[in-house]
Amino acid sequence: MKKLNLLIFSLALTSGTVYAQDNTADVNQNGTSNSATVEQVGDQNFTSLSQSGSSIAIIEQINASQSFVSLGQIGTNLADILQNNKNSVQGFNDQWNTDPANKLSTQEGSGNTMYIDQLSTWNQAYVDQYGTDNSMTVLQQGGNSNVARLLQDGSENTVNVTLDGGSINRVKAEQYGEGNTADVNVFGTGNNEFNNGASYINQNGTNQLADVDVTGNENYYNIDQDGTGSTSEVLLNGNQNRTVLTQAGNFNAIDAIVNSGDLNTLDVEMTGNGNSSRYVVESGSSNDIDEVVTGKNNQSLMLLGTGGVLSSGNMIDVLRNGNSNYLGGVIKGSGNMITVDQSGNQNRITASLSGFGWTDGIAITGNDNIVNVSQLSVGNMSVNTVTGNNNSITVTQN
Repeated sequence: MKKLNLLIFSLALTSGTVYAQDNTADVNQNGTSNSATVEQVGDQNFTSLSQSGSSIAIIEQINASQSFVSLGQIGTNLADILQNNKNSVQGFNDQWNTDPANKLSTQEGSGNTMYIDQLSTWNQAYVDQYGTDNSMTVLQQGGNSNVARLLQDGSENTVNVTLDGGSINRVKAEQYGEGNTADVNVFGTGNNEFNNGASYINQNGTNQLADVDVTGNENYYNIDQDGTGSTSEVLLNGNQNRTVLTQAGNFNAIDAIVNSGDLNTLDVEMTGNGNSSRYVVESGSSNDIDEVVTGKNNQSLMLLGTGGVLSSGNMIDVLRNGNSNYLGGVIKGSGNMITVDQSGNQNRITASLSGFGWTDGIAITGNDNIVNVSQLSVGNMSVNTVTGNNNSITVTQN
């Protein structure tokens, strides 16, 4: 094994860790089983590292006001990057306004692993991986206005991102191929659009999984899946969070849960056939669920206030265009408004989907609830049960 340990001091080699400003490390390794370790302490650090083969790169930049890393690896490699400072860019950049394409760490091949820890404010991670069975793990902790822009092109790849603390932190992940997984965990408040756009996960291919867990308030995430057999899972804990879910293709699934919180919004658009969705509000009120479905043989289940705490003041709007679609649910609480518009043949608001775990169509328990159902065309069915006082239900079938 060849091992290269670079410790740079004012552009000169030393035997100790760097304690200076304007440090630069430029490393190029060719061959297999190489190892490079770069440690930089001070302001305005820059590391450029290129490796081929089964190599290891360890880069640490500590207590700096600005740090930059440019990393390129080809083969089956491992990279571990720590930036414990302010204004860090994991990727090459000599000007903050440089296009993101010029601020990349890239791994090409199979079985690559990338770890990035950024522990401060205004950090940016730009990572590309090409091939199969690659993984990247990004931790941005204790700061504000951090951005993780991640791209994987291939199959069986994994992205794991944790944003812990702070606000205006954003994740921008794209995956192309088959069997890829994106796992995002957010702890904080106000992680939303601001100046650098909304957080999103875009997946294009088959059998993809996007899993977003949010704890905090006023967070905004967008999941877009295009393909077959993909799943979106969302878990919200907090208030005034918004998630936009878009799926195009067949046999996709959505599972969105508001574990606790008020004034949360789920905007859903599904296009295709044989898709399924489940929306759950275990504890919280005044939440808004908007679903637009185009296609046939799609199924949706809505469960509000079923976690032992009544859920009130919620709004559910469902618009469906297609044949043989099914809708049902259980709502426990008061002051809820449910509006369902179905256009097509053989649509059901009914008890026929016992495999979904319910048997009552739309079953509402509480007071002052309003249900409006409109079904256009032939062979449609609406079965609803309302228990309580001052409730209103209107069903129109043409």
